Parts: sequence; structure tokens; C-alpha cells
Amino acid sequence: MTPSAQLQLAADYGMDVTTVSGALRFCRIRPTIGPRSAGEYAAIVRRLGQVEGDGRLLAVGYNCVSPTQFLELLDDWLAYWYRAAVRPETVGSNYNPSPEEAWVAYRRRLPPHAARACTAIARRRGLDWLAHAGRSEILDVARAVARTSAENYVASPRVWRALGRLCPELQRVALKGLPYGLVRYREIDWDAVASAQRLILLGVRVRAAFATGRRLSALLGGKPLCPAYPNATLELQRRLVLGSSPRELAAEAGCVLTKAEAHAWLSSSGGSVAPATWLCGEHGLPLLRDGVVVRWAVQQCARRDGLRALTRERTFRRPQGMIRVRYLDLLDELRPEDLRGSVDSTFRAATQARGLSWIEEHREDDRILCGDPWGVQNRRMRLLRTNRELIREGDEMNHCVGSYGIMVDRGECYILALRWRNHRSTAEISQEGGGRATVLQHRGPENGDPHPACEALLQSYLRRVERIRRKF
Repeated sequence: MTPSAQLQLAADYGMDVTTVSGALRFCRIRPTIGPRSAGEYAAIVRRLGQVEGDGRLLAVGYNCVSPTQFLELLDDWLAYWYRAAVRPETVGSNYNPSPEEAWVAYRRRLPPHAARACTAIARRRGLDWLAHAGRSEILDVARAVARTSAENYVASPRVWRALGRLCPELQRVALKGLPYGLVRYREIDWDAVASAQRLILLGVRVRAAFATGRRLSALLGGKPLCPAYPNATLELQRRLVLGSSPRELAAEAGCVLTKAEAHAWLSSSGGSVAPATWLCGEHGLPLLRDGVVVRWAVQQCARRDGLRALTRERTFRRPQGMIRVRYLDLLDELRPEDLRGSVDSTFRAATQARGLSWIEEHREDDRILCGDPWGVQNRRMRLLRTNRELIREGDEMNHCVGSYGIMVDRGECYILALRWRNHRSTAEISQEGGGRATVLQHRGPENGDPHPACEALLQSYLRRVERIRRKF
């Protein structure tokens, strides 16, 4: 530091070197003169210039220039920051470069867009790369970064150059499945990128299947992505355009459909309804969760003896006495491994696998099977969370909920016991994506229809769950 710079720094710190005492003090502390922290530096800048603002923008000159010199650059520096930052008013936003990164770019006279684009590289390699890399190299990487939509990723200049040579659709393929954060060149599936590039050459519609947002709208021009199934969800339309058939999509969803059924499923529901649920509705079956069981039930309903066996009322002895049920009402208890050629042999196998012996074995089981995902309970609405509670509910209501402990333990469903004065019912609820609660079935005593008061209580429960889900 030159003597004149030292004198200027002493004046910045309020030291009057024109007096004898001030000059002696300056000579004594001259080797160590300077701000002791960035916060102290920002305070000096505020005092000298009578300026206000975020201290992080005022402290960037620490260990670089004196406060007086920084005040001379302040207006130009703030103007540069407002051009370089996406959200300049929020200095700490992840959308912005850090003040230190922008200051280095400003000192190197780099364009503001280069400071914004090179943030991801500077955060990986540190400020040394931004401070010492060649200007042409920085601008080359900045152009490549500007062509990508990967603000949440951190990568090397090699990765950014490679991504910058790709169209937006291929960039989406390259980054698919990679977690936000550091991306290495070898982690990108370049074979998938090459395969997608060959597909894109087939036409604009295939290119649109890889696009998203405004790019997708521009490529389609208001037309559906898959004209054969315009009501299908966008993700299913992408799959169809890229070569998947409706039968393959239904099979991936857990239900085997014929070609005609798969076409009707996509045409009528657009894929927003699970194929197993759709098939149940088409054949008047109760809601079933397993596509294999649905297909078996449809085949049995097509046979005269099978339909008769499913709809005939049967009498069973339970601890509370004799009850009358139909196998049609018990289809939801079947699993694929229980299925046989006839209705009677199928339910015989299911009874052997999950019979009274299992219930008696777990009647005193107080192990917690599940948590409370929504936290909405009171004396009228209560989640059954142990085998003891489930079996007691089944005994008191004369239905089969006592055998649902395995499904509750697997997280496939939750059982809610409802009580309104002398009326009771039991509901099976599943937790869909985003925490949404879906009612799979709602039964009263002996598998009968629930009382309207219990139905209203269940709707109140669902509304509370929805309010909690939207809040968080």
C-alpha cells in the first residue's frame, strides 16, 4: 500500500494525521491499519458516504479497495448488480449470484449476463476460476449456460459447454433423474441423449414430447400432443407419442386390459382414473385395488355359474352370531395368490390364508401399525392403528375389517372408525400423492350402507384433511 493510500485509509477511519498526536498514532499502527471485518468495512462506507443499503453489497470491497475508493465506484457497482441479479432486492436469493461473485465479475468488466450465468461454476470451483480464467473462456461458458434451464445445478465448464450444444428438449433428457446439485460429465446418460436425438428427427410432435412449458405450447400451436387421445393426461400423451401402447400403460398401472378395453379406458377417462378402478365401474363391481383380482372378477361375472356364486347370499358364524354376506362384497379381501378357477375354491383359499386363526392370534396385538398422516381425530372420528382395534371393530360391526391389519401395516390404507350417537360406520382411506385422502370404501354394520350422519361425518373429516394438506 502506498503512503498516500495509507493516509487515505487513516482518514477513512477518522484519524486526523494533521495533528501531532494523530501523526504519532498513525506511525505506530500503520503496519496493521485496515478494517478488521467486512461488517466494519460496510459501517465505514455508510459513515463516509451517508448511504443506506444491504451491508452485503457494501462489504464486497473489503480487502480490495479503500472505503473512499469504493464510494467512488458505488453507483456504477449498484447499477451493475441490478443488471446482473435476477432478484436484486433480495440479495441472498438463490436466483442471484452472490455479491462477491458479482463484484469479481464487475472488477473484470464482464457483462452482467456473464456474472449471472457463471454463478453455478463459481460456486463449485470458487472465486479463483472467475477471477483468473480467460475472458473468452468465461464468455463461452456464459453463452452455454444461458442456453440451458438448469439454474438448480452446479457443473464444470465442460458440462455446461456440452449442454449448451443441445436443444432444450435434449437438455431435459440429459438432466432427467439427476438430483439438484453437483453434476459430473460421466453422470449424464449420453446414450439416452443420442437415442432421443434420433427420435426427435422423426417430427415436430416427437420433439414436443420431450418439451415442456412455453416451448411445448409453441411447438404444438394449440393442438393436442396425441390427437388420438386428446383427453389423456400430458404425461400419458408423451408416452404414447414415444411409442407406448394403451395396453402397456394400463399394465404399468397394475391392470391387464384387452386392446379394446385399453382404448376405451384412455378415451373415456384420459388416464386420470386407474385402469382397475375404471374396469370395476364398467362391470358394476365394487372398487378393487388389484388389477389381477379385477380381471378374475370380470371373467367370473361373464360366466353364469361364476356370477351366481358371487351374488348368492351365504351364512357364516361369527362371535356375535350368524351373519349373511355375498362373496361380491368380499372381493376387496382377495389377493392374486388366492385366485383359483372357481369362486368357491378362491374364497376357500383366502379363508385358509387369512382365517379366524390369524384373527385369534393377533387379537391382543397392540403394536402400532401406522402413524396418523393427517392428525385429524376426535371422539367421533378415530384411526384404528393396531390389530386389537381392527379386530374389535370387525367383531362389533360384523364385517371383515379385522383382517386388514396386514394392509394397514404395509401402508396400503388407513381404517377410520366413525361414530355419531348410536350410528357407526367404518371407512377405508388411502393416501395419494401430495397427502390427498381418497375413500376406497365406506361400510356400515354387516357391510351395509352407512347412515347419512356417518357419511356427513366422513365428508367433514376429508374437508379437514384437505385444509391441512393445502396449508402445508
